Amino acid sequence: MTSRLRLWPSCKRMAASPSVNLPTRSPQPPPPAPSRASATRGHLLGELFDGRLLYGAAVYPEVLDAATFAENADHMRRLGMNTARLGEFMWSALEPDDGDIRLDVLTRALDVLGANGLKAIVCTPTVTPPVWLTHGHPDRLHHTADGVALGHGSRQHICINNPVFRDRAERIA
Repeated sequence: MTSRLRLWPSCKRMAASPSVNLPTRSPQPPPPAPSRASATRGHLLGELFDGRLLYGAAVYPEVLDAATFAENADHMRRLGMNTARLGEFMWSALEPDDGDIRLDVLTRALDVLGANGLKAIVCTPTVTPPVWLTHGHPDRLHHTADGVALGHGSRQHICINNPVFRDRAERIA
């Protein structure tokens, strides 16, 4: 089955014309100088990622053994990736009990990524709070419009306006 490209009459005339006069844009004034904040941000991103397009994947070192994570990082490097995103679901691994912050899984992951030439985008882990933050505290859970509290285990099941959540989220971030 062959398909034919259908052109509007004006397109047919343009396609048949040996020279098409396309409208030209008048010269535009140069953009205003960037603010200090945006200039700094652009500089840091350019320095951090060497001006390259970010190409990578989300990684979850908190659910993998060290050897598998290292193998995955090696695969990413060999595929030409330059970036890994991690941390968004890591709160339970980073803080297994209230106030017991353990950064070893994150530190090891960053070391492995760095050894493979991968830059890291470390996310805040607030989308999945640990069970100690919600268990026995229904006031900390998100409630639907009907007043039903969401149970622990789904994503974004916590009330983001709860002062205890806000305090713990600031601490882990």
